Amino acid sequence: MTQLEAEKYYSDKREKVLKELKPLLKDFFGTNDYDYVITMGENTYPKEEYLRIKTTRINCYSNSIEASVDEAVAWVFIKIFARKRSLGAFHNQTMKYLTQYWRDTNEQ
Repeated sequence: MTQLEAEKYYSDKREKVLKELKPLLKDFFGTNDYDYVITMGENTYPKEEYLRIKTTRINCYSNSIEASVDEAVAWVFIKIFARKRSLGAFHNQTMKYLTQYWRDTNEQ
């Protein structure tokens, strides 16, 4: 794959991810503050690839489109549903597992 082909592939991937996220994040939860960011490196692979929802940055390097959508669902679950609810005996383990690839953009 040439550099030009790689850039086209990742540009198309970004558009597909955003199209899949729109019904969940924009239409259902009313947030426009999200993006799927792909920064190309010097070869045909991205230097970084992440989903940003508000101030949360979720590493999605080499993820499928479905896996990126799953990360958005986890964000909705934690930030909206579980925000004021207990998840029982496994609360800490569940939260750590679901947020293992997250980083707050305010921490940078």
